[in-house]
Amino acid sequence: MTTIAEQLPSYSLAGAKITPATCSDLNAILKAYIDGRSQCVIVHQNMHGLHVRRSEPSFAGLEDLPNSYVHIDGMPLVLLCKLVGIDVSRAHRVTLVDWI
Repeated sequence: MTTIAEQLPSYSLAGAKITPATCSDLNAILKAYIDGRSQCVIVHQNMHGLHVRRSEPSFAGLEDLPNSYVHIDGMPLVLLCKLVGIDVSRAHRVTLVDWI
């Protein structure tokens, strides 16, 4: 049986990893890792983050870690994803306030 974490594809957007996920998807990812007593890294990405990752290698390195998921935290990234053909919607933009 595959989990939601295994089903979510990741894409490259301006050199950054993007894993389109809804609030429900993110909760399911966390549940799968907690239930499995394993670790994952959940990173949020916005326009400022695209800028920072170019000058701060440690930030860019987070998305290269095993079991990392980079969710969209800003509507401009939703637009950029759509422009390059990544199938996302407003539901894939999750900010911390939405998630808690």
